[in-house]
Amino acid sequence: MRVSPDARRERWRGHREGRREEMVDAAIRAIRARGPGVPIGEVAAEAGVTKPVLYRLFADRADLYVAVGQRIAADMMAKLTPALSDLALGESEERVAALLEVYLAAIEEEPELYRFVVQQQGHIGPGTPDVVGDSRAVVGNALARIIGDRARANGIDAGPAEPWGHGLVGLVQATADWWIRQGRPISRAALTGYLTRLIWHGIGGELAGGRTAGAAPAGTPPVPPAPLRLLPGEGPV
Repeated sequence: MRVSPDARRERWRGHREGRREEMVDAAIRAIRARGPGVPIGEVAAEAGVTKPVLYRLFADRADLYVAVGQRIAADMMAKLTPALSDLALGESEERVAALLEVYLAAIEEEPELYRFVVQQQGHIGPGTPDVVGDSRAVVGNALARIIGDRARANGIDAGPAEPWGHGLVGLVQATADWWIRQGRPISRAALTGYLTRLIWHGIGGELAGGRTAGAAPAGTPPVPPAPLRLLPGEGPV
């Protein structure tokens, strides 16, 4: 039976994609074992191939590393999506905490993969996909929709929804970077709690009409700030 040229091309394409996935699997194993700066030669060795074979499947090291980053980002999004969907059903302090817990647990379980993705972000060249930026935009847009919907439901200006949504992503990512870089100086539960309080009593209070537990009723005159007290010997900065 003769095989058409198109069928051969499809078969080759499928074989090539399968081999690429195997190389990504090997790269992830090498990163877990040797850290985010693992040389490409060690990735090839982990895969049981030579570097020339590896480069027949990927244009260059950046091509391989983008594929690895896309796999890691896709796994993270698969974990975050259910928690984002729950939050969209109705925000609550518990659902905010659940979303943060999923994210922090994922990077605590795979710190070397997280470091790899962050490290590659600093080496993005022209025309190279920004895996971190793309994932951050997806989550930021999802949060913006949730915030905007809640604001409109409460008759509040939804204008801040987009900057708040993307700002929250930056806040959590920067905090997670610090946490991992410093060797997790506090527990994940404590960090989740701190971030939840900051987000819930900040943006959550705004979405409730600016009133949070213990806040003064609407229309109460603002309390003037206490005067700045300098320590002896200090002067104005």
